[in-house]
Amino acid sequence: MSAELKYNFEDMCNHRNLYAIPDIPSKYSSLPKFIFEAMLQCTANANIYNEENLTSVSLPESQKKKYPCPPSIENILNRDSYEPPTFLDDLISVANAQAKGQWRNGRKHYIEAGGWILINSNGSKFHYHIKPVEEQDYSTGVFMNDQEIQKYVGDYLKKGWLIITEFHTHSDSGNTTHQGDTNRANERLIPGFIIDLNSKTFRYGDYEKGIYKVGIPKDCT
Repeated sequence: MSAELKYNFEDMCNHRNLYAIPDIPSKYSSLPKFIFEAMLQCTANANIYNEENLTSVSLPESQKKKYPCPPSIENILNRDSYEPPTFLDDLISVANAQAKGQWRNGRKHYIEAGGWILINSNGSKFHYHIKPVEEQDYSTGVFMNDQEIQKYVGDYLKKGWLIITEFHTHSDSGNTTHQGDTNRANERLIPGFIIDLNSKTFRYGDYEKGIYKVGIPKDCT
């Protein structure tokens, strides 16, 4: 083999024929970002081999994990993915009540409520978490970056729970999703939805289903 990394994306995703030259660290450091990302997405149960001696180099345990197949955003919003069937209605009711009931400087304000839906490691249980209002949250806005995820549901993630959807309320009626919502959901490899003032839901993001920072698990249709 030449001193180039040879790869085939179809074979990589099927965990076949992924070879690297002996000097893995220095050569990998010069790879384009998209190749790194493809490798992270496609090598969940694979080994990387050195062609000279075919000695396997084990991937981190986090990349070997078998994930459950999450429900699609359509299933979630159609209320046919979980028990009890009132799960989504309870979430919507609590989120809108929180958003409409905030007080600042002696006046009542609308402050968006946001959070995440999670499933346990085998996909049999669901949980939603709505973050409390913080100082950086403001009228018609809620702060939901990755640090917020670690702060509010980090303990769940450590126990094997998986984020499958993000959500937040909007202070008006109808589909008022925007590109920022879509970009954030896409970066996290999950779908999302808004809850309008009348408790109607509208999806955003390009993923039909996914797990936070994992995407659609292998063999999940």
